[in-house]
This record gives sequence, C-alpha cells and structure tokens, in this order.
Amino acid sequence: MARRALMLAIVNLQRADGSWMSADRVLAAVETHISSLVALTWRKQVAALSSSPTAQPTTVQETMVATCLALAVLEAECARQHAEWALIANKAEQWLKKQQAHQTPAVATDAGATDAGAADAGAADAGAADAGSVAMTTILTHFGITV
Repeated sequence: MARRALMLAIVNLQRADGSWMSADRVLAAVETHISSLVALTWRKQVAALSSSPTAQPTTVQETMVATCLALAVLEAECARQHAEWALIANKAEQWLKKQQAHQTPAVATDAGATDAGAADAGAADAGAADAGSVAMTTILTHFGITV
C-alpha cells in the first residue's frame, strides 16, 4: 500500500507539460510514503549530480534532473504499479527528449560524461549498486543529462 501511495504522490507532482519541477518535492514524497533511509539514498543520487564539475545548473537542467529522479523512483520503488504510471512516464520522456533537443552545445553533454560521473559517484558511495542508483543512471544516460 505504501508503494501505491508513493506512486500517487509522485504522479500528483507532475506538471501538465510532463515534467517535475522539484527534486526536493519528489524526495519528500519518498520520505513520507516509504522511509527516511530510502529518501536519503535518493538524495545522495541528486547530490552527486548537483556536485558535477559542469557550469551552474539552469532551471531547465534542474527540472530535467527532477523529472529523471521522478522516473527513476517510479521505476525502482513502484515497479509493481508500472501499468498505472507508464503513460505518465511516456509523457515525461517526451518532455525530456524535447528539452534535450533544445539544449545549446554549451549546455548539452554526452552520455560518456554521464557514465563517468555516475562511476565516480558509485565509487564514493558503497550503496551505488542499488536499484535506485541503477535506475537513475540508466535514465540520465539514456537522455545524456548531467548538471
């Protein structure tokens, strides 16, 4: 029941354009419906992205990270409810693809840099091989996103 409540909380945070605006609000939903420990694991994933050596993140980049986080949480924590959130995820993926296409060369990054950043974060965090980390890395790599 807690996983379904988490799914509903995350789905309710999605904006009409398919994105999620705030990683903090997604993490608050995880903390409320699952546990503080699980939320802390996810918070470490977002912190690893935020501390990357690239330029100061823009609002669009922060929204892209929040959207990837929401998708990763749904995939890792709410897999049993996949049929219920699949269409919402498709809308989010379309939004991410649109944003990726609009990024300037100075802002856009390649998947190789994402993989290297994820590897560094994984080396620093012994729990990086958990399902959440894998889901987040997979989604970010798919869209070639770093901040």
